[in-house]
Formats: sequence, C-alpha cells, structure tokens
Amino acid sequence: MANLYAGIEGGGTHSILVLLNQSGEIVYKGEGPGLNKWLIGLEECVSRIGKMIRRAIDGIHMKSGIPLKSVGLALAGSEHEKSKRELKELMMDKFDWIESVESCTDAQCALSMISKSGAGMLLISGTGSCCQIINPDGVSRQCGGWGNILGDEGSAYWISFKAIKTILNHEDGLETSLHDISYIKEAIHKYFEVEDNTGFMEIFYAKSDARKVAGFCVEVAKGATKVKDGLCLHLFCEAGRYLAKHITAQLSSIDEKILSAPEGLQIVCVGSVFKSWELLQKGFMQVLQEYKSKKNLKNISLLRLNQSVAVGAAFHGARSVDQILPLEYSKNATVFSQIEL
Repeated sequence: MANLYAGIEGGGTHSILVLLNQSGEIVYKGEGPGLNKWLIGLEECVSRIGKMIRRAIDGIHMKSGIPLKSVGLALAGSEHEKSKRELKELMMDKFDWIESVESCTDAQCALSMISKSGAGMLLISGTGSCCQIINPDGVSRQCGGWGNILGDEGSAYWISFKAIKTILNHEDGLETSLHDISYIKEAIHKYFEVEDNTGFMEIFYAKSDARKVAGFCVEVAKGATKVKDGLCLHLFCEAGRYLAKHITAQLSSIDEKILSAPEGLQIVCVGSVFKSWELLQKGFMQVLQEYKSKKNLKNISLLRLNQSVAVGAAFHGARSVDQILPLEYSKNATVFSQIEL
C-alpha cells in the first residue's frame, strides 16, 4: 500500500483519526476517547493515540510494523511549544514505526483546509471554547482555551455549569433567577441522577467528569427548542454573547487584509454547540452590533467544516516529511451564516 499520513483531532471528550493517502483521500476514519493531557495525563494521552492508530492500521489490513509516514496532532491542551515537544518526544520514543510526529494548533489545521494562505480565524465551542487567529505573516494569537475551571465561556461545559449554578444560587437565596427554574431543575436532577442538590458535590469534586457535565448542554438545547423554556433560551443567548466576545477580543490583533477581503472576515466554527446556532445568534449579534463602529468590521462569514480538523492535522504532519497533500478547499467547508453589520 502507498504511503499513509495520519491526522488526529483530540478534544476533551472524544477524538477523530483519519488516514490519508498521497492523493489526499481518506482511506480510514475512526473515533476514540478524549485526548486532553491536562485531564488524563501525558502518558495516558499517548497510550490512547497508539491504540487508535493500531486500530486504524488493523482496519485497513496493514501490519502494525509497517512504518507510518507521519502523524499530525491537533489536541486540546497541547497547543504550547513545551507541550508539543513533550508529546512528540514521548510518541517517537514509544512508536518506532512512526517516521514523524507534528503537533499543530486547531487554527493551523482548520484554516489550512479552507485556503492556501492558512490565514483567518477559528472559533471553537465544544466541551471547551477558544478563538484563534493566524495572520498572513504566520503570527498567531489565542483568546480563551483555559479549560473549564479558568474559562471556556460559551462552551457546552459553561452552559451546563451556568444552568446548575443558577439553580443553586436561586434556592440558596444568593441570587434570584429572572426566569422560572422548574423545567431546568427537573432536567438537571433527571440527567445527573441526583435526588437533591448535595449530589452535585460528588459530580464536581469527587468525580470531576467534564464530559458528563458538558453533555447536559444537549438537554438545555432541547428545553430551548422544544418548550421554549426561558432559562434555557437565556443560557444560550449568554453563550452567544461570550462567543462573540472571543471574536472582538481578537480584532485588534488581526491583519486588516483579512477584515477587508471581499467575503469579509471568514470564521471557521468548530464544536457541537454550533449545532444550536439559532439559539446562540441573538446574543452573538448583540455583541457584534455593539462593537462594529470600533473596527473596520463590515461582513462576517461563519463556516462549518465538512471534514474533521483531523484532515488538516494530517496535512501538517505530511509537510514534516516534505509531502504536500492536495486539498479541495471548496469542498472542505460550507457557509452557514452570512452576517452584514
């Protein structure tokens, strides 16, 4: 079989692996567990990656001893240079059948899938949240991405956490909710299988299961769309505001050429929370309307990738062994919202 190039997109709750051939075609795609080293540790992260790759090789009937040309990694929690270096060194030490390992940011991977320049903006809202920019000169900047304790505003975890905290504060008399809490309270107790509010002590302290907490966001979305619950709608509106704030926080650092392009500022949106765009839109637009006069911001195109960021990771991994994989940019993303300010 011809040379193969692996790419892995790893978040806090799940991951995706692809194998690409020299023509840029996906010959294997599979899913795996979360790969955030801050949640599971570096050793476990590398162990999980190894298992995923071996499963992929078995899936296309290759012998595990056959070298893999490269592995590109876009992993939450491994964006900084020290983390990249540690991850690469451990993988190269454990897997001698991998020729090259290259770590890259989500922004590098996603933006390389939509344009040859690789410049633009990436907005993430899944288990966690962050916003990354890459300018035409290659200079990058990140806003957010500090994890569920220090940040992740506008993410699935944040929405779920705010729902729970609203109930606790209301019933403690600390802060009265402006919206009826009955629907969300019942949904919370049913989802987390707790009889009373003291059950959250175990969930947030003893178990500290970010994936479980983030998963409740689906129930909040159901409450907003199916029964138009006021609190559920409010939580998504606030999430939209914070996601837009991630964008405005980056505008002073982004190259004017990107803002003044004919299609406007292109933002690649990644993460399951964007499946509920109609719930985020109100708060999102409020912030952008408030900000538009402060910067040359006229048009915004929100794009949804048609392929996993793992494809972009494979592209960057291949470059580390001097192989440029062909990508069909027009097929990799779709505009889901065009905003004129």
